[in-house]
Amino acid sequence: MIENIKGVPDHTWVPHISASLHRKGEAFVVFDDHRRNNWTPYVYRTRNYGRSWERIVGPDDVDGYTWTFAQSGTSEDLYFVGTEFGLYVSFDAGATWNKWTEGYPNALPTSDLVVHPREHDLVIATFGRSFWILDDIRPLEEMAAIGAEKVLAAPMHVFPIGDAYMWNIGESIGYRAGKIGDALYNGENRDYGAFINVYLGPQTKPEKDSAPDNQVAIETNIGTASYCVEPTS
Repeated sequence: MIENIKGVPDHTWVPHISASLHRKGEAFVVFDDHRRNNWTPYVYRTRNYGRSWERIVGPDDVDGYTWTFAQSGTSEDLYFVGTEFGLYVSFDAGATWNKWTEGYPNALPTSDLVVHPREHDLVIATFGRSFWILDDIRPLEEMAAIGAEKVLAAPMHVFPIGDAYMWNIGESIGYRAGKIGDALYNGENRDYGAFINVYLGPQTKPEKDSAPDNQVAIETNIGTASYCVEPTS
């Protein structure tokens, strides 16, 4: 075991190592010792090319042992960690951690993470439930960049808006009979239209039925209303 990484038992597995997307000399390492019945989470960071390391995930931060780590390529302080019991996000470079529960199973082994650099989607590999994609994390990147507490304290905040595309829905080429099960698989795609993500404080949240006919209001666990605006003729 590297002597300058304190608190990790000797011969512990290393399932993940990644270099920072923003700083020279910065890197992250995840340790996993559950094979010896040690379910303690271990995630460490260096900012001086490995000469010293600081622990950014401990037993009081997350549930279950740690599998993987990801950093946003847009917002330096936005971190994600996958554990045996779910997905966690930090808006302040690992100082505090929040469990992600919106649409995601509460205790799902989260084995790998990557942030798509163009689409700003968080792509998640799980153990037992295939892949799961959190579409468009620009609101999370914005919260990390300017401060989550500052955003949540405001009566209203409009997040960056991604490009929208007009597209047509058509039949896919392939089998129509029910003899081949995988040919009939249908995944859940993101909703059609342009998305405008808006945070509304407690005093400014609209009623769910108050959105215009061409908008769909969706409330998340961080109090953000996402409006999907469909094109009209």
